[in-house]
Amino acid sequence: MVAPTKGTPSSDRAAYLERVRALLPALRERAAVTEGLGRIPDESIRELHEAGVLSALQPRHWGGLELDPATFFEGVVLIGSACASTGWVASVLGMHPWELACMHPDAQADVWADDPTTRVSSSYAPTGSARRDGATYWVSGRWGFSSGVDHCGWALLAALVEGEERLGPRVFLISRDDFVIDQQSWDVTGLAGTGSKAIDVNGVAIPAYRTHTMAEINDPSWLRPGWQISDAPLYHYGFTDLFSWGIGGPALGALTGFTEEWVRQSQDRVPGFGGPPVADKPEVQLRLAEGLHRLDLLTRSMVSSWRDLHAAASQGDDLDPADQLKHRYLASRTISDSLEAALVMFATAGGGVMYAANPLQRFMRDLLAMRNHPVASLERFAADEARHVLSHHPPARS
Repeated sequence: MVAPTKGTPSSDRAAYLERVRALLPALRERAAVTEGLGRIPDESIRELHEAGVLSALQPRHWGGLELDPATFFEGVVLIGSACASTGWVASVLGMHPWELACMHPDAQADVWADDPTTRVSSSYAPTGSARRDGATYWVSGRWGFSSGVDHCGWALLAALVEGEERLGPRVFLISRDDFVIDQQSWDVTGLAGTGSKAIDVNGVAIPAYRTHTMAEINDPSWLRPGWQISDAPLYHYGFTDLFSWGIGGPALGALTGFTEEWVRQSQDRVPGFGGPPVADKPEVQLRLAEGLHRLDLLTRSMVSSWRDLHAAASQGDDLDPADQLKHRYLASRTISDSLEAALVMFATAGGGVMYAANPLQRFMRDLLAMRNHPVASLERFAADEARHVLSHHPPARS
């Protein structure tokens, strides 16, 4: 086992968020470059690392902060307000240390023993194949949408195991030495800077200790092998509790950035055909008020939901499934509501919003891409919550 690395940033909430805020001017200035590059620039990754963003949810044993999720996602929102693609990658890569922390200590050592700053990407759609041979799995296939993979030394990839399909997808931790990145696979109009490229694996042997099923890690009662290193409350959530906000947080960040930029552009804009400044028009004022209200409500809801859930986990209580399902639905709702709130303001942003280089246009493209992520499936998360409520709460007596 290794001791925490020297120079570990402070895990104090105020200090953490102050470090994140200090990153925003450079990330905002770099947003267009990030989109054009098709991945997060190396200097942005370095800055995120130095601020502790990419180790925020990593166990202290490996030099991480073990930060509470509310603070982590507040930071994600801030980063996303400067550059939605960077917010997305910071969120996704920032969450993978949490997943690895739930896995066997040997799996953690494989990744972090030599370099605790090693990063892990993922792709959870089970598009690959696997078969079991004793304590070894043989994995092959192609996986798309592995965000930030260019900056990672390992990947978490899901597949259905032959003969074990009833167990659902199993996730495999695979070294960069054993997969190939398809550098030509990422040509998109939204979230272009995330570099969510495809990965190819050809017949790799993975030891059983470097796997888990999605059902296991989504069950807070699962006795996680990683608790041998850290059984902090942070590592007692279900996978979807955290990863639903891995998408909801960046969406809220994109809405925040869109709103700030919309205000900046609207303050001095005048109609092309003359007349008073657009800031004096009631229809513009109404749309801004509606957008600000939605943004404030979503931000408060995210922080409140996480603080309530983390308080229960910190007290050692079993998480209430009703609270978990409500929490997940809120994340999904945040994605759709963020897009809708931006569209309300977009309608009065003027003709200049159509230029590709306009930050409002970039935020809109990114929000549209986020809205098509599976986590944004309102019907799925609404059905999960509704079924639980209808089956566990008897009707009130008259």
